[in-house]
Amino acid sequence: MAGHVTAAAACWRPADLAASTRLGITFPDAPLKVDGDSPLWLRREALRARRLTCRREPPQPGSGGTGESEGIDDPGAVRQDLSFTADADTIHFTYHFRRTAGSWRLASPVALAREGDGVAGRYVVLHDIRTKRSGTSSAAAVAMLDSCVEAMADRLGMSGADRERLRQGRLGYLLADPGTVTRLAGAPTIGVANLQQDVVITSHPCHAHELAHLVVTAWLRELPTYMLPVLQEGVAVHLGGRWGRHPRVMERVGRVTLTDGWVALDDLLTRDGFQALPPDLSYAPAGTLAAYILDAYGPAGLRAACLAVADDLETLTTLDDAAVQDRLSRALGSEWPRIAADFNRHLARPVASGIVPGAATAPPAMPDTTLDGGRCRVAITFDADKVTVTVDPVGSAALAGGALLFGGSDRALPPNTLYAEHFPGRTCHDESHALLFTAEEAKLYDYRLQSLVALHAEGFWPSPDYHDQHSGGIRLSVDRRLWPEGAIVLVEPDGR
Repeated sequence: MAGHVTAAAACWRPADLAASTRLGITFPDAPLKVDGDSPLWLRREALRARRLTCRREPPQPGSGGTGESEGIDDPGAVRQDLSFTADADTIHFTYHFRRTAGSWRLASPVALAREGDGVAGRYVVLHDIRTKRSGTSSAAAVAMLDSCVEAMADRLGMSGADRERLRQGRLGYLLADPGTVTRLAGAPTIGVANLQQDVVITSHPCHAHELAHLVVTAWLRELPTYMLPVLQEGVAVHLGGRWGRHPRVMERVGRVTLTDGWVALDDLLTRDGFQALPPDLSYAPAGTLAAYILDAYGPAGLRAACLAVADDLETLTTLDDAAVQDRLSRALGSEWPRIAADFNRHLARPVASGIVPGAATAPPAMPDTTLDGGRCRVAITFDADKVTVTVDPVGSAALAGGALLFGGSDRALPPNTLYAEHFPGRTCHDESHALLFTAEEAKLYDYRLQSLVALHAEGFWPSPDYHDQHSGGIRLSVDRRLWPEGAIVLVEPDGR
């Protein structure tokens, strides 16, 4: 704050400083990136005005207390709980320290948790510190994370130099138990992108949304510390989805949210407006807007738009709709009415989310694959661009739904959370995907990503071609590019 950056940096462990700067990302308004989440930095104006008081606190219940750092395998690290009060607002914060070069230095708890050997991939280093591991191996998990980063970099048109910088520095991925994630993130959450250390902290094996935040920051490289959520979250939704839903599913949901009038584009633009909406009504349409800007104006246009709505927090908080529209108009080189009109035309174009309802007729005379169960019969036909699935009930019983499980092996593995939710009591044999179907909806899940990757829902997109009320059968087509590889097993309700 006083401009003594070198002296401030000397308070930190050299290893933490090096880790924080390894990707060459800078925030001009926060010269010491490693300290960006400090409550002192967030309340610097109160500190300058001498309105901030600091108090040493006794150990908080369940926090692990002052002393050795809970959840971190390092007996040399100690912690101290402090509280900071300004204008009747109090925040509690825990500082971690380690003795380095003969003196006590600040230590990032995220960096402490990541010490030790991780599994390094092309773009990501995974540290799995969960007490009980399940699902895919670390090598397979890193391969999935690398694939996600590669796809995001391709979509953003990331330069070769920026990709090489990512390969040299690598993003961090800390996979931890939910309680540890909450302690490291400072609040209950499934996961968070820690921009100070460029690490995703999560209990999810492939948290693509938070990974996208890090990829975008690495792509922009030099940016203010804050960005309006309409694009900060919108770009992350477009690249990484959200709530276990693939970007293509979020895109379809976002379009429906906008075209059905649940939310208007202008409702999303300001910081207060976005945050006033329920997340179900803000994130998906923001992702749809980000996708449109990228498609219509290219990576350079999206970069300009992101930087146009990035600034210090005080400035962003004061921007109204007109000010945000003006910033985006100047960044994209077009008047706002034209941008909005073109966006509305974009929304009117048809789009699928990987599963398309088909005419509910009898199965083809010679399907490529048939699966017979006690309650239904499934016929599968492969075409160049799609795979058609027809499900007919057996006998007079109404179709109760079912699932197709893909892949698998002879190994019995602990199921991940999503698999256990779909198939309670069933032994997991490393199946990779499942196509779940009922008369109301069809969903394709990827258990490696723990994500919904394709969807048709009659409640959102009713079609007379999905469920035949007379025969009770259903028919759908899955994009051939999404069809999983491996053996297929039919699982009926309550099946094991």
